[in-house]
Amino acid sequence: MKSYAEQFESLVFSPRNSDPEWLSGMRERSCERFRAVGFPTRKWEGWKYIPLEFVLKKEFEPIAGEDSGGAEDDLTPFLLSKETSARLVFINGKPSEGHSEKRDLPKGVILENLPKAIREHEDLLKKFWADATPEDANGFAAVNTYSFSDGVFFYVPRGTVMEMPVQLLFASTPGPSAPVFYPRLLLVLEEGAEVSIVFDSVSIRKAASLMNAVADIVIGKKAKLRWVQVQRKQPYDFELLMTRCRLAEDSTFDAVSFASGGALTRSETHLDLDGDRSACSMRDLSVLDGASQIFGHATVRHRARDCRSRQLTKNILAGSARSEFNSLVHVVEGVRGSNSNQLNRNLLMSADARAYSRPQLKIDADEVQATHGSATGQLEPGEIFYLRSRGLSEHAARLALMRGFAGEVVENVEPASLKVNLLDSVDRILQGFVEKAVN
Repeated sequence: MKSYAEQFESLVFSPRNSDPEWLSGMRERSCERFRAVGFPTRKWEGWKYIPLEFVLKKEFEPIAGEDSGGAEDDLTPFLLSKETSARLVFINGKPSEGHSEKRDLPKGVILENLPKAIREHEDLLKKFWADATPEDANGFAAVNTYSFSDGVFFYVPRGTVMEMPVQLLFASTPGPSAPVFYPRLLLVLEEGAEVSIVFDSVSIRKAASLMNAVADIVIGKKAKLRWVQVQRKQPYDFELLMTRCRLAEDSTFDAVSFASGGALTRSETHLDLDGDRSACSMRDLSVLDGASQIFGHATVRHRARDCRSRQLTKNILAGSARSEFNSLVHVVEGVRGSNSNQLNRNLLMSADARAYSRPQLKIDADEVQATHGSATGQLEPGEIFYLRSRGLSEHAARLALMRGFAGEVVENVEPASLKVNLLDSVDRILQGFVEKAVN
């Protein structure tokens, strides 16, 4: 079997009979793009710390078949059944009818897997995908565009407010030795729409897998998207996620993300504040042990007046874990009234843990408020001493400080059952960190 890199060495466009002409054109352009740029290397600024050889030399293999979604796969701990209006579940990249569920979706809302959406709502997909999809920024995104066979189309019409969140769950389960799958998402909120989405990526297998996903998000005028992204992976799993979001006038993108485990995770986010007074907020927490590595890259472009962006990224690292915060805020020429803040804080629980931090500003306009900051260190001995002087054991003091550090992000998660689940997960991991430190 060929390695992942070898599988794409001589990539030649081959049309699919099921694709309409416009989608075939997208795939052909992505094929040409990949042949021009190839896979990233460490010479690329945004990939300099990433050990890509672990991905490119692995023998990942696409999964055949239409539906791997048997109800026999126990995903119960990850299903938000009572607090969601709907959920779509994918197992190893394929839709699972046995786990998916839709209840009382408002009139006009479309939530479908891509093949069905392309058949039944082709005009909508063509309109927004052609609008939302720029030239693929790197080879992995181009490979997704060329290769995807399934994913999600979620459309919320004008003025529709969904009270309960929608869960999109992508699970890797026991099966092929090293599967690769390519989820593709197109999420559209029309003017005045409001919705919460939980994008959940989990693994319950004990062998390697690769998820190479791309999400395109279009947020219309005065629309609001609350985005919760959760990644709970095994030490053998690899994940690459590209998120591209465009915001219109007075729209809001409010994101919270949590990550634990995984061999290598790279999340790349592009946010274009295209409308006056549009705003985004991103709060991220990673809690990693062993050899887990996570690389977070964000580009926020202020392209209209009076836009606001906020970023808070926290990492708690033990063992030989690695994290990267690489964020650029660009205020383009002629745009006034922008307000931006970037903050990265890293807590290292071992001598071998490493955190790379690079907040960046590119300001090409006047009358702008923009700040950035970064701090990396260990638990403060003075804080531990203070808590111990108040009667706490060293174990309890360390745990309390780490809980406080993590809680600032996780406390913002909704729905409530997911917040409780994540807090329990964080607590179990932190308990392990403290036991290693004290013993």
